[in-house]
Amino acid sequence: MAGAFRTAEQQPGAVGGPAELIRRRAENESLRAEYEGLRAENEGLRATNANLQQRMEALERQVGLNSSNSGKPPSSDGLRKPRRIRSIRGRSGKP
Repeated sequence: MAGAFRTAEQQPGAVGGPAELIRRRAENESLRAEYEGLRAENEGLRATNANLQQRMEALERQVGLNSSNSGKPPSSDGLRKPRRIRSIRGRSGKP
């Protein structure tokens, strides 16, 4: 049974000793702190993104308004006339 006893360094996945354990615990704590910081930053970025999306939708609605689809006067349309939608009826082909 000479090979049955192994030192901590020889066992797969084992900690090398008290110094290694202390180092790994410190690294674990630092990674946890970094994780929490990134998590908080992610939440802030998500809130900012939602706010910016709402603003963008409101601005796109404003840009799409003209005198034909809102209560704005025709003089506010500028030099560009609103496009008129043509009839969806096709020609009959009769003379």
